[in-house]
Amino acid sequence: MRKKSKRKTKHTNGRFFLFFSALLLVVLFFVFSGSLRGATLQRLVYFIGSGVSGTADSADISFEQNDHNQFHLLKSGLAVLSNESLSVFSMSGELKSTTPLTYRTPTVSGTDAYLLAYDRGTTDFLISNGTSILHQAEAVAPIINANINKNGAFSIITDGPDCKTLLSVYNPSMEVIYKLHASEQYVMDAAISNNNKDMTVLSLSVDAGDFVGVISFYHLNEDAPFASHSIHDSVPLSAQYDSDNKVRVLCEDRILLFKKDGTLLCELPFAQDDLLSYTFASSKHIGLLLDDYSAGGHSSLTFLPRNETAPLSISFSEETLSVSAAGNYIAVRCPDKIVVYNRKLELDQTYSIPSGIKSCIMREDGTVLVIGNNFASLLIS
Repeated sequence: MRKKSKRKTKHTNGRFFLFFSALLLVVLFFVFSGSLRGATLQRLVYFIGSGVSGTADSADISFEQNDHNQFHLLKSGLAVLSNESLSVFSMSGELKSTTPLTYRTPTVSGTDAYLLAYDRGTTDFLISNGTSILHQAEAVAPIINANINKNGAFSIITDGPDCKTLLSVYNPSMEVIYKLHASEQYVMDAAISNNNKDMTVLSLSVDAGDFVGVISFYHLNEDAPFASHSIHDSVPLSAQYDSDNKVRVLCEDRILLFKKDGTLLCELPFAQDDLLSYTFASSKHIGLLLDDYSAGGHSSLTFLPRNETAPLSISFSEETLSVSAAGNYIAVRCPDKIVVYNRKLELDQTYSIPSGIKSCIMREDGTVLVIGNNFASLLIS
């Protein structure tokens, strides 16, 4: 048996050597012919790193159909959260782990390194790195919202036992390092900076019968905010720190970009009823998919790259469903195709997709993961 195993390994290594040699020859041919684009080279590197062969639908993942399924892409693979379990699959389709759950309203938030899963409206939550469950506990009250940053620091917003809302901040060691008892405002979202030292809090208050959105900036070693910004007749929806620790805030009718000291850099307004989909997944840009009813139902993609204050935009004459971003790429899902653009909003790839695709997730290498009722497939050009 040992001799047979050795011979198999030798032949396998030989096949790998031939494959990589052929791939190297292809790369060198295109390089010296001047026709190899950077995006294509990046995908070839992906082939080498993952061992994936083929040019389309190269990785298939199967999971149980569930109306509650939520999806999140980690470096280690695809996480599928349902009301019954959290399952993590490798990109080759192998089931890596399953954690049984009894969630009523499963909700997921995360980065490529960490996942925070919680049962909205109850107290259950957990933290995973895709390989193991790092922390599983119960909050002090029903959870309203929760977020985690790329270093594993996270925030939990709950109903307040003695206030309107309670915001609890945890460090990567799962220790509570900050608590905000909001008695005058309803806290809706919170984002923790990449250095785990600052926090942006989105809340809603009422002033003379009118709703006022409040964006507050905190140092996590101080009780009071060091800066705040109010917006009347608009609701702040989501906040995120980019890689330069600038803060991006999406409201129902505008995007606000702040310096890390709380100074407003720019404001990008849009019609309140136009927002179809948005993505903060990339730390390099924001993507909004807007439905322009005044233009006969046509939609447009508005794109704000990092360190830019003037947005880019492109219009569509066909139905658009959702948008996803990662790295330098942004994908727009249509009923029969997915269109990928680079950070200059130039067309990079167009993928035809079958019926039944419910969502898509853009990946940093320019590939796209499409998700159906009970499967996910990786599209590679």
